[in-house]
Amino acid sequence: MMSAHTHQCWREAPTAPGLLYEGPRWIPERDLFQWVDILGHSILRWNPYTSSPVERRELPLEFVSVALPMSPSQSIVASRNTLHLYDWDTEALSQIAELEFADDIRFNDGGISPTGDVYIGTMSIDGRPAAGTLYKLAKAGDLEPILAGVTISNGLAWRSSDSAFYVDSALPQIQLLTWPEAHGDRPPQRSVFVDLNGEDEPDGLTVTPDGDLLVAIWQGSVIRRFSSQGEHVDDYPVPATFPTSVAIGGRNKEFTFITTAQHAEPGLPPRYGDGRAYYCDVRSHENG
Repeated sequence: MMSAHTHQCWREAPTAPGLLYEGPRWIPERDLFQWVDILGHSILRWNPYTSSPVERRELPLEFVSVALPMSPSQSIVASRNTLHLYDWDTEALSQIAELEFADDIRFNDGGISPTGDVYIGTMSIDGRPAAGTLYKLAKAGDLEPILAGVTISNGLAWRSSDSAFYVDSALPQIQLLTWPEAHGDRPPQRSVFVDLNGEDEPDGLTVTPDGDLLVAIWQGSVIRRFSSQGEHVDDYPVPATFPTSVAIGGRNKEFTFITTAQHAEPGLPPRYGDGRAYYCDVRSHENG
């Protein structure tokens, strides 16, 4: 079967371009995709089953790096060095954690494990090597370092209750984090799951319902697909230069949703298509 994810498949979500769209998640209880505009200080959500436009909320934060849904209405939102709980229904924003970082460090992407544990990583805004860390949020609100020495802590997607795919965007590879069976507070073991093309810069990722892995390639105009064994299965071209992340959603997991960023040379406008959110309804584009 040919890939349904062609240029003709992608449709723009009904909203204006963002500066740095990232971190799409599906909220099944409300039929919503949710994502953030990191540099636009905003959290967004949209129901693909209605004709309603995207709902955008600008938050009084320096960055809105990621929004991890904890319930249908509440998400943990990361800014530069603080974590907050945001409620869509009441618009309440309350700080739940804070760390002291160097001036060039900020929170970036993260994820929630199948058991409900929250993980969020950091990166250097200036690209300083090995300056980032992956943290676990403890129930008391403390942030425990899990992995140190990463450069751009990025995509995190669980394969099982004790293993997850992980991206340090400075490395052209997908890593596999594996926790011992009774791991307690022990850090996970890291191994290379997939070596990418040396020019690939991986960003966000997700696991498909059948266990495959989808990875957004920054500056590559493509989503790469790998099998659960690490074999390169397919490439999905996207109508933007800088895809940042990808999610699967819908009542029947029929939508693939991607976020992208604007990134232009100084003095030049961004390319049309960059900085938009796209979705593909694979039911309408299957080719035999």
